[in-house]
Amino acid sequence: SEFLRSGMEPNHLIFLAVLSSCSHNGMVQHGLETFYSMVRDFGVEPSHEHLACVVDLLCRAKRVEEAFKFYKENFTKPSIDVLGIILDACRANGETEVEDVVCRDMIDLKPVDAGHYVRLAHSFAAMRRWEDVSESWKQMKSLGLKKLPGWSKIEMNGRTTTFFMSHS
Repeated sequence: SEFLRSGMEPNHLIFLAVLSSCSHNGMVQHGLETFYSMVRDFGVEPSHEHLACVVDLLCRAKRVEEAFKFYKENFTKPSIDVLGIILDACRANGETEVEDVVCRDMIDLKPVDAGHYVRLAHSFAAMRRWEDVSESWKQMKSLGLKKLPGWSKIEMNGRTTTFFMSHS
């Protein structure tokens, strides 16, 4: 509001900052009004990042179905990163129906990415869907995919120790 009162015209970066701030501060209605005002009042076409902010805004507000609908209606090309935001929100909110669709969409986009199968397995585990967890790992293994090992480091008393964890 202060920015607009100053007489300056907002650009795509200002809108991105406001949308992100609304998302992280739970200001859903203000964020949605800002998004729709962008085009209507200022002629700024939303970018991938603006659209992703709206999805994140809705997901953080536990409006997962609405976020997925917004994604389907507004993204001209599939986005694995935005689907990941929705998948994480599904897991956090127990949205199993949306989660199933998102999982299929993610696999269809990048069927040979081990990270997606790991993420899916973890989502299924959070919902105690043990058969789906097993199926995710089996599909990953049948495709010959391997999860990249995890590394951690800790420094104590001037000495760095590295930990290595691998999933077989």
